[in-house]
Amino acid sequence: MPEFLDEFAASVIRKKEGMKEKVLKGTPNPLQDHFREKFPSFWVKIDDPARFRVNPAELSVMAVDSSVYSNLLSTGGVFYVVRSLAVCRSIEQKLLESDVFFSKGGSVSERNFISVKMEMLEFQVAIDALKGGLGCGTILIDGSLYGRLVHIPLESKVEEERLVLVDYFRAYRELLDLCRKNNVLLVGVAKESRSTSFRDFLLSLVYEEELEKLDIDDDDARKILEELARSRPDYQLVMNFAESVGYTRPLLLGSSPRLARKLEALRSDAKSYVMKNFPNALRERGKGFVDEAAQVIAGIPDFPAMVSFYVLFDRRDSPIRIDVPCWDQKLVDVGWHKLASVDLRDVLKVLATGYCGLECHNLWLKNVDERVRLKKKTVDNIYVPYMEKLFGEKIIRGRSYRRVRFP
Repeated sequence: MPEFLDEFAASVIRKKEGMKEKVLKGTPNPLQDHFREKFPSFWVKIDDPARFRVNPAELSVMAVDSSVYSNLLSTGGVFYVVRSLAVCRSIEQKLLESDVFFSKGGSVSERNFISVKMEMLEFQVAIDALKGGLGCGTILIDGSLYGRLVHIPLESKVEEERLVLVDYFRAYRELLDLCRKNNVLLVGVAKESRSTSFRDFLLSLVYEEELEKLDIDDDDARKILEELARSRPDYQLVMNFAESVGYTRPLLLGSSPRLARKLEALRSDAKSYVMKNFPNALRERGKGFVDEAAQVIAGIPDFPAMVSFYVLFDRRDSPIRIDVPCWDQKLVDVGWHKLASVDLRDVLKVLATGYCGLECHNLWLKNVDERVRLKKKTVDNIYVPYMEKLFGEKIIRGRSYRRVRFP
């Protein structure tokens, strides 16, 4: 039978204890006791979340999200549609991009390209909304602002979009500048983020403490290295150690050693960086793009650093990661992550007001997600037939699309 129920049951029963631990608590933690000891010092309890809440109508919040459809064509190209939407009260700003691209980079580079396109269109639709006079006090973007900041600006493997990351950072910079100019609170909201920034910060404290004792034995060193190598997301620590509703003390996020070296290269000689890292674009387009690309790339080290924290409004829920720009600190100047002294009241007011329980972590983001979501039947019944009528030809999609699926 298609369900493979007997086989599924046998597999789960055979691995019951290990799977239960991974599902409910995550990967085994060799430094469990160290983290349990450190965590309370960096957790701020919220006794009454209701004190942050106001009537949602009192807040002017713009929510931004995007959706995508993509499919491999019989020609080897990838057809995609990206829709992005900004909603503030009853006013919408829409943006859509559709095209076909070819890449020698394989499925990973194709997914990365589409992800960059989605994030860039989210920046652009927010820019269009602000420029179009859609006034708001807060912009909520679904995802991490810091994660979007630490892309390495390299040439795309997509043949007609070699400079997509240059365009990406140009749009990101414009949105940040508009928010700062108009005093708009820009907030990245990520549910179940895979980030390890908070874990790494605590781990550095454990290491420094052990180092000061001058008695690190081989077993301690092995445990620290093991934990550093594990893909343990921050939210796992919060879920395991937080004993109350609250939030982590905010961190000012800096750059990894690898990123710091890249940022220094961008700052010291952006033009040479472009010439070295965009060889195909140089061959295909000549040197005409170099100065403009270098100007964009040289400005990346001066992007604002990000303040990040996790908030938990219900002990049964998973924590929400929050990123906001720190306008008076540059990314390149921060170094390793450090505690930040910032006023979070305005951010917490928006988050607490928008939180609607386990099924809805933010009412504004849920609304925009439902309105921008792109369903396969929309593409099949509307977009593709429109293109076929326009082209006067039947569009043949790849075999994976045509493969019969059991109900």
